[in-house]
Amino acid sequence: MKRFSFRLQTLLDMKKRKEEEIKRALAEKNGQIAKAQRKMEEIRLELARFQAAEKKQRGLSPTAQYLRLSVTYRFKLQGDISGVYRKIIALTKESQEIILSLTEAKKESRALEILKEKKYLQWKLEGKREEQEFVDDISQKEYIRKGKAAQVDSF
Repeated sequence: MKRFSFRLQTLLDMKKRKEEEIKRALAEKNGQIAKAQRKMEEIRLELARFQAAEKKQRGLSPTAQYLRLSVTYRFKLQGDISGVYRKIIALTKESQEIILSLTEAKKESRALEILKEKKYLQWKLEGKREEQEFVDDISQKEYIRKGKAAQVDSF
């Protein structure tokens, strides 16, 4: 019996490679999201440290210039936080789109895998059938041979 071969194996391999590329893109996007979240946390900590220092400084008599610079820096930190937050939202949306494309790629490759499994089971069944036919043929020939030998012995 000939070896099992799946004609669509190259297509299945291509689908698997595409799926792996999408997984890498998703991992990269998740890395970008994590990096942006760390940056946001750093900015929040900086803002908290700044506000704590401001509380201490306000007890002393600050100048108008100092107050203006203080407010400007606080607004800058808050703007940085909102900018990073918008970036995280955009990256999350891109990540969700990648997840959808990964789902589609998995469906396509799984369909081919199911087809391959069915073909393999069919091939195995065909092999068993051929083997059974061979065994039946041998048994039949042996039975005929024994029958003829018994007829010759009886004469």
